[in-house]
Amino acid sequence: MRGVFVVVAAACAVSACFAAWQENVRPKMYVQLGAEDDVHRFTGNDTHTDYFRLVLRDGDSLLVGGRNLVYNLTLIELEEQQRLTWYSNENDANMCVVKGKDEEICQNYIRIMAKTTVGRLLLCGTNAFKPICREYTILNKNYTAEKEKPGQAVCPYDPHHNSTAIYVDGDLYTGTVADFSGMDPIIYREPLQTEQYDSMSLNAPDFVGSMAQGDFVYFFFRETAVEYINCGKAVYSRVARVCKNDRGGPHRFRNRWTSFLKS
Repeated sequence: MRGVFVVVAAACAVSACFAAWQENVRPKMYVQLGAEDDVHRFTGNDTHTDYFRLVLRDGDSLLVGGRNLVYNLTLIELEEQQRLTWYSNENDANMCVVKGKDEEICQNYIRIMAKTTVGRLLLCGTNAFKPICREYTILNKNYTAEKEKPGQAVCPYDPHHNSTAIYVDGDLYTGTVADFSGMDPIIYREPLQTEQYDSMSLNAPDFVGSMAQGDFVYFFFRETAVEYINCGKAVYSRVARVCKNDRGGPHRFRNRWTSFLKS
């Protein structure tokens, strides 16, 4: 009888804990999906895929990165009110095709958008597998291109690659790949980077996102776990952390993170 009592008491305790846990599992916010007519949609181009990856709010507008374009949409109705056009030059596009890539991805897919200061916008695109970045000034909702610079280690080469970027305290932090073949994954903030071709640091990661908190910047990704490679392929979710005030190490480590941690 005592054994039965213990089992019943344990079951009641588990039920109570479960019920208490369930009471706390409530969304902080939810949206009621109404009739089909109440849903606003923006599809971009009808002739090809835009591969939308980025959305950046700019006041009462949304900036959406696409294929050779950045769309400026109204926040409420998702109606296009302006667009920035940025095509790869002919030489870069032709060289991309010569190297064996399909013409569809030898375009300039916008993969980084960041407001660096008031009235300034940073854009980076794949540029036919030759990444490039461009700075714009914003005045009276007009965007004026100012200067360009190479986007290696900042923007992915392939539009299908899962990369991430965040602009914090005047610096751009990125998680992407740094070469044409996509075999050199990197977490980068000029001039610091993770160790090249080191599977213990990064092993073909698919980046999910990044965020800043306090003195640190965090990167979220998934990758094949090298610590269990002898037991078969296992994909793990990871988080990596670097310090904002990291200045690199001495001598040959001057361009390497000294604060990089991964879990």
